Amino acid sequence: MTSSPAKSRPTLVEVARAAGVSVATASRSLSRRGRVAKATRDRVEAAAERLGFTRNAMATSLRGPRASTMLGLIVPSLVDPFFAAVAAGLQTAAAQRHLGVMVACHHGETGELERLVRTMVAHRTLSVIFVPIPGPAPRSLAAEAEYGTVLMALDAPAEGVRCDTIVTDNRSAAERITSTLLARGHRSFFIVALALELWTQQERLIAIRETLQSAGVPLDPGSVVAAPAAGEPDATRTRALLERQRPDAVIGLSILPLVCAIRVAREAGLAPDFACFDKNPLFDLIPEAILGVEQDPVAIGRTAVERVSTLLEVGRNDPETLVLPWRGPFVWGGRHG
Repeated sequence: MTSSPAKSRPTLVEVARAAGVSVATASRSLSRRGRVAKATRDRVEAAAERLGFTRNAMATSLRGPRASTMLGLIVPSLVDPFFAAVAAGLQTAAAQRHLGVMVACHHGETGELERLVRTMVAHRTLSVIFVPIPGPAPRSLAAEAEYGTVLMALDAPAEGVRCDTIVTDNRSAAERITSTLLARGHRSFFIVALALELWTQQERLIAIRETLQSAGVPLDPGSVVAAPAAGEPDATRTRALLERQRPDAVIGLSILPLVCAIRVAREAGLAPDFACFDKNPLFDLIPEAILGVEQDPVAIGRTAVERVSTLLEVGRNDPETLVLPWRGPFVWGGRHG
């Protein structure tokens, strides 16, 4: 497939023309160097924002052209063990190609994602690899793809952005967990999740519902508790539902909601079997047995670096989605069997 031609990136000359000032004034306004009236600076910055202009930070700080050897990685948070492990895997793979990685966190804030992408593009990273935020992607992100910036979405598709995507096969993993629990005789299920706006949570829940439906065990809508946009499910509501429904199996669509469910089940004196997507190292220290599947964050990071390298060598083609497998199921924790 032939490479798609990139759009021309807005220039400083175009910004100056749109703002009705000289190129020198536009440059001083955007760099905030030299004396420029506030109204003029505001007008120039508004024109730059409207046109999607990104200043080349390297050009303002270095003399002579230098090739970048940095990749950009933007994740929701490094407190999440999964994204920390992905960052480590990506950095290891990048180092083998004599590349560095600039890592930042958007904390689920669209404005922060936009700012970080602009910063990385300004520093001329070879690529910006990012974990999307639910909903349509920022317009500036879609524009960067059209300008030819090598973008790559991790963990979920980026709605409205023409870029490659690396995800894991969430539906297959969910089917595997659910089928294993059914084979063990479980017929009453309860689901705890992060915000259901998240693509990964949606994919896992869809597959669980379909697998249960195929087995003649439909999932009651009241058996799903999800967290708000940030955080974990409400513990009081989760406990009330668990006490009323008394399920024999609880599936956490991510680690944080599962930990919440384990805690409230203990408080209520309930002992269902637990299942989860991905492992926390502390799972091996708790008495509850947890059936689980896990992603390979090192493979995700390695695949991202390999794909970026290919795109840089051969040019941009039509976007592709690379789907990686999960590992397991395994049993973690105290009760095995």
